[in-house]
Amino acid sequence: QAHYDILRRKYPFEFRGKMVRPSVWVEGEADISPEASVFGPTVIGEGCRIASYATVSSNCVLGPGCVVEEGAFLEGAVLHAGCRVGADSVLRQCALSSGVEIGERVHVSDHAVIGGAVKVGEDNEFRHGIRVWPGNDIPPSTLRFLTN
Repeated sequence: QAHYDILRRKYPFEFRGKMVRPSVWVEGEADISPEASVFGPTVIGEGCRIASYATVSSNCVLGPGCVVEEGAFLEGAVLHAGCRVGADSVLRQCALSSGVEIGERVHVSDHAVIGGAVKVGEDNEFRHGIRVWPGNDIPPSTLRFLTN
């Protein structure tokens, strides 16, 4: 909740870096494809890369060195340093600790938290506030939630 409040300017806070678009701050150099969509409020750390056709929507924080691959969608996501989000993955209202690797077509939402250095194989789904402890490897197509 704290990062949402700061991004929405509920509290006085001076973001480091420069505003490159309305309510989008980049600290240092970042590689943002011209074909990527980035909307504020969002903070992007030094050395991040956002690939073509990726979308970083409102209320996102990308720590230094994060990579968002082609076609990925982020909204309300907090990524600590060195995270990688695979192609066509969706992250909504979630947090990734440092060094997390998310495979292709993974969905992380509903306040899920992924611990540091976790590797998530493709085609997994994390919802309902699920927590994954640091250092785990989740094989491809292991976790899915049934819908009502």
